[in-house]
Amino acid sequence: MGAVPRDGVGTTSPGWAEVVFHVLAHVPARDLPSSLHSAWYVSFAEALLGPAAQRPLGQDVAVLRVLMRDHRALAAVQGLAFLWRDSSEALACSEREMAALTAHDVVCPRLLAQLNVHAYALEALRGAALLEAEVYVTLPPPALDTRALDEALVALTACAPTLASARVTALRPLTRHGRVLRSSIFVGVPGAGVSLQHVAMQAAHEATVAEVLSHATALPERQVEEVALSVLAERCARTPHAAAHRAWCAQWQVREEHLDGARLSPTQRALRDTCLRG
Repeated sequence: MGAVPRDGVGTTSPGWAEVVFHVLAHVPARDLPSSLHSAWYVSFAEALLGPAAQRPLGQDVAVLRVLMRDHRALAAVQGLAFLWRDSSEALACSEREMAALTAHDVVCPRLLAQLNVHAYALEALRGAALLEAEVYVTLPPPALDTRALDEALVALTACAPTLASARVTALRPLTRHGRVLRSSIFVGVPGAGVSLQHVAMQAAHEATVAEVLSHATALPERQVEEVALSVLAERCARTPHAAAHRAWCAQWQVREEHLDGARLSPTQRALRDTCLRG
């Protein structure tokens, strides 16, 4: 196991976040930047659990698709994944509406107010995840080569220094996607519909997003993403990881002009320069 990232790589067995992402992987919203939909994962889950249409998940997905039709709503409710560590903690609060929960009921209190702005979608997602939790635990654990992933992440710390202090968790439902909450990074499992190279670069991107946020917490989410894309591209261009970064960009249809720092606003360029100087 490499010395970096310091906390290493792990999986949950299975945690609440994994179940929430399992539900969201079924919601067909691929045209939205915040979508976690994965055709590969839907097929994988169907092969082992049966069609979602034969469980409440089928109706839940139809409802969620309507309630989360725009990027901001879909991105916001994903914070539900970080409120509890496992499904038993979520179940303990299931008799009360989300709006009635307090800081003592969750592990990330600051997310509660933000989440409740989208109350209907939030309750629908929580209900779907609670129902799927019992089914989800019957899936076999993923085969994760933690050493290989850790080594890939260590190699990328030159491009994403924040990886050095991050806790990276591999969750199969995320496939090619990634999410970050402060120093915790969540990515897919290599071999589960996605390559090791892509997963490592996705983690580097999420780490760069966290780095940008540490300097500008008030910047809108899409502007943070734009800065992070430019910063990571500049760093990777100086290293042997340039080709891997280009391949990752191609997966997300990110064109070269999207990475050009000259396209950023003055505020974004100043933030980009701060990160690159660091």
